[in-house]
Amino acid sequence: MAKKPFFSDEDVKRAMNTDTVAFLEQYYGYSFKKVGQDYRSKEHNSLVVRSDRKRWYWNSRNVGGDSIVAFLQKIERLSFYEAIKAVVNEPMLPLRPITQAEKKPMVPKKIILPTATKTKYSRAYAYLTKTRGIDPTIITYLMRSKRLYQEEATGNAVFVNYKENGEASFFTKQGTNPEKRFKGNADLGNDDKNPVTYYFENYGFWQEGYVQTRVYVFESPIDLLSHATIANMYKGKNTYWLQHSRVALCGVTDLALEHFLEKHPNVKEIRFGLDNDEAGKKATAKYMEKYQKQGYSVKDVSPQQQGFDGKDWNDFLKFRENQEGQSTLNRNEQRRDNR
Repeated sequence: MAKKPFFSDEDVKRAMNTDTVAFLEQYYGYSFKKVGQDYRSKEHNSLVVRSDRKRWYWNSRNVGGDSIVAFLQKIERLSFYEAIKAVVNEPMLPLRPITQAEKKPMVPKKIILPTATKTKYSRAYAYLTKTRGIDPTIITYLMRSKRLYQEEATGNAVFVNYKENGEASFFTKQGTNPEKRFKGNADLGNDDKNPVTYYFENYGFWQEGYVQTRVYVFESPIDLLSHATIANMYKGKNTYWLQHSRVALCGVTDLALEHFLEKHPNVKEIRFGLDNDEAGKKATAKYMEKYQKQGYSVKDVSPQQQGFDGKDWNDFLKFRENQEGQSTLNRNEQRRDNR
C-alpha cells in the first residue's frame, strides 16, 4: 500500500487560507460577480463567497463552510486528508470532470402553488385575526392582492411572493389548527433527477412599503404581520403599516433579504426583528455585522430590546393587545362608576 504523504502544519494552514474564489474559478470553471462586499457565482446564483474570499455559503443546498477545504469536504464528500491533498499538491485537479450541465447557469424551478379553496378563506382569516391577533384590514389587503389564501386540501394559510412578471417566486404555509403547529416552505432542495440544473431559492415573503429606504426583517410572515399590526396600533391608522417594507426570511438564512436588497437599491436602513432564541440571536448578530460592513445602517428591533421577554413579535402583539383590552375595560368600568 502506498504511504500517505506527510502534510506539515504550514501545508494545512496554506490550504485553509487558499482563496476560494480563485480556486473555484481556476479548477471548476466558475465565474463570480461582486455583490456588495461578497462574491456570487454567475453559474450558481445561490453560491456566495464572503468578503474574505474564504468563507462560503450555498443557499439552495443549505450548506456552507469557512474555507475551500470545507467546500471539498461538504460538496465533493472528500475526507479532510483528501481535501488538503487536493489543495496543496501540484498540479491541482479538477477533482472530477466538469459536466456540461455544471457549465450552464442553474435554472430556477417553476413554483407550483398549492390549490386554493374555492370558497371563502374563512378558516385562514379566523386563525390569523382571532388566534394570532393580526389586524383584519391587513389580512383582507393581502387576500385581495393574492399574496395570501387558504389551501383547499388542508385549510393552511399560504403566503406567496411574486416576481416582477407576476410569476410566483416562493410560498410558505402556516397551519391554521391552533392545536397542531405547522409551517412549511416551498421545496428548496435540488431536483432529484437533475440536481445540477434546477433548483428552488428562498425569496421569502415580502411586503413593500411606500418609503423605500428602510426594511424590517423577521423570521416568519406571522411576525411580519404582527409588527405591521403594532404599527397600525401605534398610529391609530389601519394603513400605516404600508409605510415601510418588511421581509420574512421564512427561516434564519438571509437569502430572502439578499434578494430584496438586490431589487431595492434605495434601501439604506435594515431593522432586524428576529426571534428571542439562540438561533435568532446568533443570526441577528451575524447579519448586523455583515450588512453594516456593506454600508447599511443596522439595528436590532426585536421585542426584547423593549424589555419584553417573549419569543417573537406575535407574542409581543398579543401582549400589547391584552394591555389594550385591559385599558379599555378599566376605562369602561370608570365610566360606569362615575355615572
